[in-house]
Amino acid sequence: MTDKKYNSLLAELTEKNASLKVKLKELNSLYRASKLLTSMQDLDKLLDGIIGLAANVLQARTGSLMLLNEETNELSISASKGLDAETVRTVRMKIGEGIAGWVVEYGKPLLVKNVEKDSRFRRVNRERYETKSLISVPLETQGKILGVLNLNNKRSGKAFTAADLRLLTSFAAQAAVAVDNAYLLEQNRRKIQELSILYEIASNVGTADGLKKAVENVFSGICQIVDIDHCYWFMWEERYKRLSLAFAMVAGSQISQWLEGREIYLTEDLLIHLKDRRKDRLNKTIRDSLIDWELCGRQLSFFDSFSILARGNLHGLFCAGSITLKSISENELQLISIVISQAASLYEQHSALSSATHMMTMSKVASEIAHDLRHPLTNIKGVLQVLETKWYDQNFRVESLKLINQEIYRLTELTKELVRFSNPSRFQVKHRDIHRILDRALDLVKEDLSRGKIELCKEYGQDLPLVYVHENEVFEIFLNILLNSIESMADGGQLTIVTDLRDHLKDESGKPLTFLRVNFTDTGVGIAPEHRDRIFERYFTTKEGGTGLGLSIAKRIVAVHRGFIEVHSVPNKGSTFSVHLPV
Repeated sequence: MTDKKYNSLLAELTEKNASLKVKLKELNSLYRASKLLTSMQDLDKLLDGIIGLAANVLQARTGSLMLLNEETNELSISASKGLDAETVRTVRMKIGEGIAGWVVEYGKPLLVKNVEKDSRFRRVNRERYETKSLISVPLETQGKILGVLNLNNKRSGKAFTAADLRLLTSFAAQAAVAVDNAYLLEQNRRKIQELSILYEIASNVGTADGLKKAVENVFSGICQIVDIDHCYWFMWEERYKRLSLAFAMVAGSQISQWLEGREIYLTEDLLIHLKDRRKDRLNKTIRDSLIDWELCGRQLSFFDSFSILARGNLHGLFCAGSITLKSISENELQLISIVISQAASLYEQHSALSSATHMMTMSKVASEIAHDLRHPLTNIKGVLQVLETKWYDQNFRVESLKLINQEIYRLTELTKELVRFSNPSRFQVKHRDIHRILDRALDLVKEDLSRGKIELCKEYGQDLPLVYVHENEVFEIFLNILLNSIESMADGGQLTIVTDLRDHLKDESGKPLTFLRVNFTDTGVGIAPEHRDRIFERYFTTKEGGTGLGLSIAKRIVAVHRGFIEVHSVPNKGSTFSVHLPV
């Protein structure tokens, strides 16, 4: 064998060995990639692993894995290497648009040796690439394209080859199967999580101690299902054509409380959008109002509202916002609607229960007043019967007519009270800050306190919940008690007002019922033991010129609010009136 032949065979053998080494390296890379990909179950970690392996094997400095959103027909970057965060966040491509869009549209791998000379892509893409060559392959499994794997900027500065394209295509086929499996696993996990959350919401709503807690549970559940961080619940007031903000949970500022005094009056052109699925104009109006109230920032990328309907009747709106989301899927919309339907059902049940409870209380109060009506009627009947036989007895006739006039006055007052307690406006209660009502009553008697040399000491509890009351009626209770305390301290003294929470009694499940307690403690003359059990009786008074109506009316008002009053008194040391209102 000549040296020439020998050298030729040696060169050929060396070349084949080099080629074999490359093939072995490729096969080894594919084996390692396959082993790694099949071991990954977390979708995000898997996507990062795919782009990292692909870039490493093919020596690319830049790469991206784009997944296809079937609802919008858009590709977005789910994992990347060498790209800045702004590019990853903002790049979106429609099918058929750009290189990645072309690969999805035709379902074929693509090798571009010189992007500057390719008339299909150069105008759109030339500024994005350091080198002229790039490769892009579809992630396809079972005839379905999941996305695209892109590599460019080879470290050597050379162009990608057909062998590189074949290797990336083989890799992408394995990656697509792994992505599909991980995606299905992720979907199943999410479904299980969603069902668990829905079950938890239903359980919590059914057992929540009051409407406020139930709404908190609903909002918390929605935030777990969908990546939202702003929630608002508006009550719809048909009579006034307005939305009243009742509750808000806002990320960052940690708002989570019942709110009042924030209302949106809707014009006729906005009213027609209330029950629509899409409420763009209404959403803008609501969002602008929330921004004005400093309960929402302009940075929200997503904001939408959902009607709270029960039996076809509108009860309010639930609004959701997010700083990170740009849109929401139909599946997520459906889940929110399911949760909101539970909220609507809850609202209806709460309203029915509240009305029934008020009706029972009103019935009891009306029964008590009707019972009181019997006394003056009996007295008038008795006097008239005797008056028939003693009409000509002038003194008796004068005293009898005087007594009849007094009893008629009592009947008139009782009738007024009966009408008052049966007034529908008494059902129009709202969540109120008890301290604001107290301060309003104290403003009215501050001159009396100063004139009577009475020192006022306020010990208001922190972070007390709002109470569901008729403000003017509760104001009247506080004013009556304050005036009684002031009158009991003719020589001056100290009036202390304390607010706190107290648990009393138990409901049917054995849970204690929580009340907001307001204590009025004075250092006055106190109440005589023989009078203590009668102070709430109608017309009973120990004060000259007193009517004996103030405390009896106060007790009935508290009863209508499903609360109660306690009294503790020591003669010559002072008295404490404790008003308990249910939370």
